[in-house]
Amino acid sequence: FDAIILMDPAPREFDGAWASAARKLVDELGGGILFEAGQQYSARFLKDQRLGDLVGMLPITPDPDAEMRLNSMGAFQARALPMRIPDDARGHPLLALAGDARLNAQVLDALPGAWWWLPVLREKSLASVLMRAVGTASDKSDGAVLLAAQPFGSGRVVFMGFDGTWRWRGTGERFFTRYWVQM
Repeated sequence: FDAIILMDPAPREFDGAWASAARKLVDELGGGILFEAGQQYSARFLKDQRLGDLVGMLPITPDPDAEMRLNSMGAFQARALPMRIPDDARGHPLLALAGDARLNAQVLDALPGAWWWLPVLREKSLASVLMRAVGTASDKSDGAVLLAAQPFGSGRVVFMGFDGTWRWRGTGERFFTRYWVQM
């Protein structure tokens, strides 16, 4: 494999040996991991001690109280929270959704907000935060981390702390497709 995509992974389907193998793929063999958080399992996955090798690679520090924070937010939100692309992230290759810089900026600004996100404590020092949600209860001064990437060993890891990119299709199918191909 060149990369592994984990979409709201159920922790019971993985063990410590698998997490160690995934770490070797990234650290030694130059592979990649994309962790996309989801509502059902992600908070428990990030707390599972057996999966520490994998969780430790992610560009965020998990919130051990994420499930409690999610329960207090409720399952359904009345409105999406706006997503903000930090200025220094606008040129990041993962966010190059259009070939033209001006069109790319317009597309990024038109993306719908996040209806659900997984709270985390913070990004790690080597992480590039590519998207933030603003206006959350757990909002730090810069906004809650929604998307972050970082190098790890000879590979790369990405944390996507929200679901619902399918809504981006309304902005343009080709931009949605390009985002996922680049991921």
